[in-house]
Amino acid sequence: MGSGASTQSMVIHRLADATAFEEKDLKSLAEKFKTIAASEGNPNTIVFSQLPMALAEVGIVEKDTKLLEKVFSLMDASGDGQVFFKDFIVCCSSMISKDLKENLRFSFELYASENVEGIQTITAQEMTEVLVHSNKSASWFGDPALSKPEIEQLVSEVFESHADKTTDPPSLHFKPEIE
Repeated sequence: MGSGASTQSMVIHRLADATAFEEKDLKSLAEKFKTIAASEGNPNTIVFSQLPMALAEVGIVEKDTKLLEKVFSLMDASGDGQVFFKDFIVCCSSMISKDLKENLRFSFELYASENVEGIQTITAQEMTEVLVHSNKSASWFGDPALSKPEIEQLVSEVFESHADKTTDPPSLHFKPEIE
C-alpha cells in the first residue's frame, strides 16, 4: 500500500544527494512527470513533447531543450518515444557530475533493490541497464564506449564469478560505501 510512496521518497532523496537538484525540486519534477505521463495513458513514462512542461518545474529554460532532446533520444532505446523517469535521470547524472565513481554509484543505487534481509542487490539485467545507459551517455559526449554485446559479456563474466547464485534471479550485493 504505502510501499510505492516510500520507494519514490527514497529515490527522490538519493537523487537530491547525488545531483544539483534540491529534494523539493525533484519531488515536484517527479510528481509533474507522473501527472503528465498518466495523461498519455502510461503512468510510468513520459514522451518528449511533454518534457518542457515538467522541466519548467525546476527552472530549466527553453534554450536547454536542445541538449535535453538529445539526452531523451539516447534514453529512448526502443525508439517508441517514451522514457522512464529513472532512466532519464541516470543518463542526466553523467552530465551533472564529472566524477566517474560517483556517477556509477549513483546509477547503481537507483537500480538496486533491497532484499528481505535489508541488503541492496542488483541483478544482471539491472546491471546491464545501468551500463548501457551510462555507456550511451559517454559515447554521446565522445568518450570511448562498449557495444551492447561487450557490456552483456562483461556482466556475464562478473556474475559468473561474483553473483549470489542462491537468489532467484542471481544477484550481486551492492555496497554504496565502497571506494
